[in-house]
Amino acid sequence: DGEVVAAAANDGSVWLWTLDGAPGEHRVLQDHLDGVTGIAFAPDGLTMASVSRDYSILLWPVVDLEPQSDLFGTHGRWISDVAFSPDGLKLATAAVDETARSWDVATGNVDFSLEGHEGTVYAVTFSPDGSLLASAGADGRVNIWDAATGDLLHTLAAEEGGILSVAFSPDSRLLATAGTDGTVLLWGVPNN
Repeated sequence: DGEVVAAAANDGSVWLWTLDGAPGEHRVLQDHLDGVTGIAFAPDGLTMASVSRDYSILLWPVVDLEPQSDLFGTHGRWISDVAFSPDGLKLATAAVDETARSWDVATGNVDFSLEGHEGTVYAVTFSPDGSLLASAGADGRVNIWDAATGDLLHTLAAEEGGILSVAFSPDSRLLATAGTDGTVLLWGVPNN
């Protein structure tokens, strides 16, 4: 709803501000045991997910901000990014263990593990139409997966250095990446 701002901290905390609150007034959530590396809000704004170098994924109801789910130990190494699907039913994570994963938010079960990167997977994102899931990492590649089945559909050409972030355009036809070499590239998403 645009009323809450969240920030991840290296000490394992998540800081939250409400935009209608008093200046400087905030809440600090301290349930992670190591640095928080990613935060995402569900599309309905009712749930927030945070991931950490402690290997955990925490789901927080925004109403009371008490963690409702802890999927601790879900990757073999620390988790670098998190994203909700457009319908809020799926959660994607990226990790240092060279995988991305898709989760069922209601059950906490892994739908599928996405293996196809060589090195850390830094970023994940769903396409706005919910049909695709993109992962990007240290190998300089963007893998595009079928969000329903986990099948690898496309690998976009490698670039110098790694890719730290990835985002789809609103029509799901373009993909932007930011690389460790300081470049921002725009890619056409191949037809399935």
